[in-house]
Amino acid sequence: EERFLVANENINKNNKIKVKEEPNIITSKKEEKIEIDVSKDIPEISEFSRLSQKKIEQYHDQIKNNPDKLFSIITKETVSKWLDVLSTVNGRKSITNITEIYKIKDVPNLKIIQNDIIRTRVKESALLPSFKELLEFFIIYFCKINNIKYKQGLNEIIGPMILLTYKVQLTLSEIYSLIQGFVNLFLTNYYHEIELFSLKSSMSLIKLLLRYHDPVMFNLLESQGIAPEMYSMSMLMTTFAGKMQIDYVYKLWNYLITEKDNLLMHYFVVAFLQIKRNYIEYLAL
Repeated sequence: EERFLVANENINKNNKIKVKEEPNIITSKKEEKIEIDVSKDIPEISEFSRLSQKKIEQYHDQIKNNPDKLFSIITKETVSKWLDVLSTVNGRKSITNITEIYKIKDVPNLKIIQNDIIRTRVKESALLPSFKELLEFFIIYFCKINNIKYKQGLNEIIGPMILLTYKVQLTLSEIYSLIQGFVNLFLTNYYHEIELFSLKSSMSLIKLLLRYHDPVMFNLLESQGIAPEMYSMSMLMTTFAGKMQIDYVYKLWNYLITEKDNLLMHYFVVAFLQIKRNYIEYLAL
């Protein structure tokens, strides 16, 4: 993290690109959250919301009427490749003492776990009657095996791994090997550290990447007081799974697993901001 911050300061000295400062209508530095000035009539935002809602409804219809299309990328060969790659990170794990795990009641943050289970992949969970039960089991098992407290976001990683069984038959041990290997390879220490030093280092790296690849966007966000912690934490903690359709999640994860590069997610965050450039710039006016 210190290395990133030193580099950050050096770049700042040489960065001559500036943007016009505008009234702070997006954020409040004091509260550190994004705010939109709803006192103005902005038809573009209404249109954006309408189109987003329409897309969500179409996705829900697809889950109900043609779910197989959402799992088109998932085959026995694909999952076998995932297992081979992710098992080299952590080795194949055999799940034992299943009965004892189900009996555990003294899990820290159990209430938070149960609340998160309810809102995890709500529509897709209907495809697997045992989804919620399996999600609770794997969250508790993962936390017990790794001797950690549950952090929100882990549910979004485990959920899609369980949903693989809609298309491909997997044992509990194979599902857990996918979960553990994926976390170890792409979410190094995010869920294991109390102080989140690794996550903070990732924020610093994203800041450097954005400054290098898109200094205008970087200065725009900086002028509005929008730090990487405010827009990238959820993306990193869930590898984009939190707000993404399940078919897009599998395509992205398949690419990540194939490349085996745990730095790619940082570049994806920068790319996402660039894709949304017009909308972000409009809100900053």
